[in-house]
Amino acid sequence: MKQLIDAGNGVYVDPAEVSAVMAERQGRVCILLRGISQPLLVRCENGAGADVLAQAMTARINAVMADRYNGV
Repeated sequence: MKQLIDAGNGVYVDPAEVSAVMAERQGRVCILLRGISQPLLVRCENGAGADVLAQAMTARINAVMADRYNGV
């Protein structure tokens, strides 16, 4: 069974099927999750909120992919 991650705003994604791009724009950090052919979600945060968002997304993706690698 696939384990999805909660990307926020009611969006759940399979980390194996998306790519994440982070960029800074006007003092805000934005994370763009892209599917095969289209954007799925854009989240932007200011300051410390951006660090928390980036760390949370990275941790979620890494945890799911580690579980899959280990056969969980």
